[in-house]
Amino acid sequence: MNLPQKLNLGLGLPSEICLNVDTDDGITNGAPCIVKKFDFRVQNSCSCSIVWVLFCEAVIARKWQSQYRHLYKEGIDPSWTPILETCRHFTIQYYKTYVATRRQFPIQMSACKTIHKAQGSTIKNWCCAAFWFVKN
Repeated sequence: MNLPQKLNLGLGLPSEICLNVDTDDGITNGAPCIVKKFDFRVQNSCSCSIVWVLFCEAVIARKWQSQYRHLYKEGIDPSWTPILETCRHFTIQYYKTYVATRRQFPIQMSACKTIHKAQGSTIKNWCCAAFWFVKN
């Protein structure tokens, strides 16, 4: 997985999931969404705890929203989905054995897709998909 060192996101900007988080629920690599809210759960923290997104298709993340219903509070729309940090552990052998942990939100900005990136995507209508991003 090629994750950037610094994650740039913005409210209202088109983004996409960059990791298969829950394939049964549609939260898969390339699933388009809009960033709606950055949630700082720890008081006086500069680290975001949850990134709230609105997926393009309403059927995506229904189980996920139900599973994390306890995270919803005032000001959080029920159609939004919480995206949580993922942790990956890597073992590196170089004279000694080192274990590295990578923590990051599995999301990235995606204003547009090349035709190669879009291969395999199921999009009903390119015009509608482009309009959805511009409109929202």
